[in-house]
Parts: sequence; structure tokens; C-alpha cells
Amino acid sequence: MEKQLKLIIESLLFAADKPLRVRDIQVCLPETGLPEIEEALETLRHEYDTMDRSFALKKVAEGYQIRTKPDYAPHVLRM
Repeated sequence: MEKQLKLIIESLLFAADKPLRVRDIQVCLPETGLPEIEEALETLRHEYDTMDRSFALKKVAEGYQIRTKPDYAPHVLRM
């Protein structure tokens, strides 16, 4: 999988104010097929999980969103 595609999708997820559906992502990347986008999302999810980050990629409301892990919610709520 192309690293650039993964990074573009990651940027879109960070900038979005709501969960992004695969088709929403494809609108921004019309030259990219749905299977490639789904593969990149799965790769990102796996990378975040194995890196033990404070956030995770979650499937929400038929879309995908980067979310803070529950352990860190009290700190975010204080903000």
C-alpha cells in the first residue's frame, strides 16, 4: 500500500469534525478505489493499536474517526 495514501487519509480523519465514511474519503481521492481506502484504514487502525498511542481509529456511525482512548478522557474533559 502506498504510504502517501495512508498519510492523506490520516490527515482527512484528523481534520474532520465528524466520522468519515469510506465514500466521503473517496470524494477527496477520486482516483483511489474503495478497497484501497479500506485497506489503508485497516493499516492505520493496526498501526495505532501496536504503537500504544493515546488515540485509536474507531468505526463510528458508518464511518471512521480518530478518538481519544477512554483512559485519557478525564484529561481531555478538563480542557
